[in-house]
Amino acid sequence: MLRLKTLGGLTISDGAGATKSLPGQRVALLATLVVVGDRGVPRDRAAGLLWPDSTEENARHSLGQALYALRRDASSSDVVVGTDTLRLNSDVVSCDAWELESHLRSGELDEAVRLYAGPFLDGVRLRASAELERLVDAERHRLARLYLDALDALARIAASRGDTAQAITLRRRAAAVDPLSSRVALELVRALAEMGDKSAALQAARVHESLVRQELETDPDPAFVAYTDELRASSAATTKVRGEPAEPEHREPVVHVEAGLPPSTVSAQTSTTRRLRRPLWTFGALAAAAVAFVGAQRYLDSAPSVDPKRVYVARFENRTGNPALAPVGAMVSDWVAQGLERGAILRVVATPRLAAGLDDHEALDSTTTEATGATSGAGTIVAGAYYAIGDSLRFHVEISDIAGKEVLASFDVTALGVADPSVPMELVRQRTVGALASLFDPRLESWVRIATKPPTYEAYREFVTGQRIWASDYQRALTHFDRAVALDSSFYAARVEAAILHRLLGACDRTEAIARQLAPLRERLAPFDYHMINTQLALCAGQWERAYDEARTIAELRPGSPFLDYGVALQALQLGRREEASELLGRHPLARGVAEIGPNYAVVTAVLHGTRGDFDRGIEVARWAQARFPTFAGAHVIEAVLLSRAGRVAETERALDSIAAVALRPPLAAFTALRRIPTVFLLAGDTAAAQRGLARALRWLDARPADERGHESYRFELANMFYDHGRLDEARAILSALYEADTANVDYRAYLGLIAARRGDSAAAAQTDRWLAGSRAPYVFTRTLYRARLAAASGRRDDALALLGPALDEVGRFTTPLVAEMIDFAALRDDPRFRTLLGLR
Repeated sequence: MLRLKTLGGLTISDGAGATKSLPGQRVALLATLVVVGDRGVPRDRAAGLLWPDSTEENARHSLGQALYALRRDASSSDVVVGTDTLRLNSDVVSCDAWELESHLRSGELDEAVRLYAGPFLDGVRLRASAELERLVDAERHRLARLYLDALDALARIAASRGDTAQAITLRRRAAAVDPLSSRVALELVRALAEMGDKSAALQAARVHESLVRQELETDPDPAFVAYTDELRASSAATTKVRGEPAEPEHREPVVHVEAGLPPSTVSAQTSTTRRLRRPLWTFGALAAAAVAFVGAQRYLDSAPSVDPKRVYVARFENRTGNPALAPVGAMVSDWVAQGLERGAILRVVATPRLAAGLDDHEALDSTTTEATGATSGAGTIVAGAYYAIGDSLRFHVEISDIAGKEVLASFDVTALGVADPSVPMELVRQRTVGALASLFDPRLESWVRIATKPPTYEAYREFVTGQRIWASDYQRALTHFDRAVALDSSFYAARVEAAILHRLLGACDRTEAIARQLAPLRERLAPFDYHMINTQLALCAGQWERAYDEARTIAELRPGSPFLDYGVALQALQLGRREEASELLGRHPLARGVAEIGPNYAVVTAVLHGTRGDFDRGIEVARWAQARFPTFAGAHVIEAVLLSRAGRVAETERALDSIAAVALRPPLAAFTALRRIPTVFLLAGDTAAAQRGLARALRWLDARPADERGHESYRFELANMFYDHGRLDEARAILSALYEADTANVDYRAYLGLIAARRGDSAAAAQTDRWLAGSRAPYVFTRTLYRARLAAASGRRDDALALLGPALDEVGRFTTPLVAEMIDFAALRDDPRFRTLLGLR
């Protein structure tokens, strides 16, 4: 019997309850068969879903192999039945998603709710086609809706029997699953109010309002607004009668729990800046930013000079009275900016509106617009508003000179557009570029006539949604970009986003496939898209210098952009150019960098302080970031990392206690810190602190959900921890199971070789070294570093040092702090050659 737990993740177990780990393609096959259920899936369609880039013959062959392996894994030839149409045999396979539906059909609502442990296949990466990912996403939404319906029914039953507390608990669970649903939020607010807790009801209302405005750029449903307005009025009247001060009606910025980002970073203003809000540097997830007042003052003291040929495109104001049309404001700003960028005469500065801390729904008056434009060195501003006239949209556009506060040009554009704003948007772009051409350079006029068009409105909305969830879930974000491409095949920016995400997910083959698709379209791509694709190809190939050159080219498209300077800084760090990275990030106040990019800007800043030995400053930055992003793991982790490197053991342990106690996102980053920092204690000779750290990490892991603990990433981290602490048998047991499930994995094979080396099995260690030296697995840049570690673990000091230099060139120099803390190099830490290679002070 095979047991599949698909709600909240994926756990596969056999009849005895032993967990199984399967390679990615077999997981994708299982996912396909679970989604289709009793309907089954035609064999050819399954092959196409799972191997979209293979020939039909190769795909069929791969499917046959995967079916054979799956039957072997399940110890049953009947696990999958059917010849032309394949389906899982429910006599051999059980699945929680199927059982949830069965309970619902039987009216067993409590059992159905009990089974729902989270979204369907949450966090599971499928190595398959975009079409399969869309099918899985649709199933995820369908099951979540069934769960919400069950919660709603149970809440009504509880309320009818007078169990208000249980009804509220169920309403809160529903709000956690679908926080953007005004219907769900209204039921929670109403239940709290009816219980008499108006304060909690108003708090729940504020949270929902902030999330909806942050995520959807609109207001909640009218029914929700009407009820909450009435509730606020009655609450204010009550407090006034009592003679108490009314509850303040300010709206606190709500930190996006999944992404760890404040509202201002969720909706960037230009396509170029928005495309750089991502963790380009993996180690960047470990640090945070500086004191706001100091950063702001430095920025005001060093504001760039105003240049009339630097153009700031403000977000257009929505004056239609229709919140559903709110995204048009950002969309038209994007499209105008891209049109100007293609002209290559004027410079479009990164829209700095977010730095002003404005809510998306606050009006932008002329003073604010001028101030935010001027602080970026722009001498010219494009601003405007749009109105609804029947089925048409009317855009009013003004081009102004900041210095003289003079309107240089103004015009109106009216066209059918309420249903599809892309038509008037293109007219606005052409008119704006043409007007600026006549003002500054007639060569721009040729770009007005380019036969391009903005993306469709629905495609653009998918694009924006993908951007918003990027930091929290690469796979879900990728699904939205794929949808954008499916809705509008000429939306090349969405293809570029998908290419970047494929690289971050470790699928560089998909990145390269997209690059090949875009290659014939070179002349149609915006400069940013062209160079960003080249950057991804360079990173996939480990060509750090080339990636750096491409990043600099991108930054030159919009001088003064924190987003683009941040991208160059990350690539400079790959090359070990720390001073250059510091200079690039130092051009901008940290508060502004964090506002536009997210907390990783602060993370990298704190890391750079640490690499210069200024631990106090780095720790100060980390604590500043924690106050602003209380659930962001990086802000907490970098504090603990820097404290440990400074040798402040007691403070480090307090920081680790805090990491263990707070629900941080992402949780894996918290566990990585909990398991890695005790190794620093070991290297310092403090075995007691190391043992306390080991126990703390194990307690934290034991408290996590079973499905999460069983995920391969957590198991690999646990094996790393056991390895560092000399518990080699336990490490080997975990790694052997992981390697059996994925024999092509370089990390698993290399660690088994390292264990052999530490045990004195020189033959096995040498065999692993030869395999690493001859391995041609694509997109893996850690082979030489593992060889250096094997040499060090085997006591071959000179060989380790000879390999270490090329290893750092291969993986990128940003890894040097981590390499310095690898247990295998403990005997080399005092060697001058080792310290020189790693740039240690």
